[in-house]
Amino acid sequence: MMTDKFIPPNTSELESIISDCCSKCTNDRAANGSKAIDECNWDDFCPILASVLSNHEFKPTYPSEWTYDDAGNPWCTAFDPVEGAPIRRCPFTADIFEEFSDREKTA
Repeated sequence: MMTDKFIPPNTSELESIISDCCSKCTNDRAANGSKAIDECNWDDFCPILASVLSNHEFKPTYPSEWTYDDAGNPWCTAFDPVEGAPIRRCPFTADIFEEFSDREKTA
């Protein structure tokens, strides 16, 4: 595993690691959808994610947990997967992998 810190260069990269890691991790109940954000206490939030969102990458307090995996992809070394975590997606957006019904195929 690489030891370089992962510092998202833009909002898209930040959203990507939050989607890939934080939304499936037990360390942040708001990000993983197991608790509504307005019902969360301080201990329901991941201190790593909070630190990333509040620190500039050049500060020594920027978390070292956000790094790269062996393939060079951004990753969090504190990742603890949630079993059966809810999939967060817009209910009005069609799933691109979902099979179409016969009615939709003929339309």
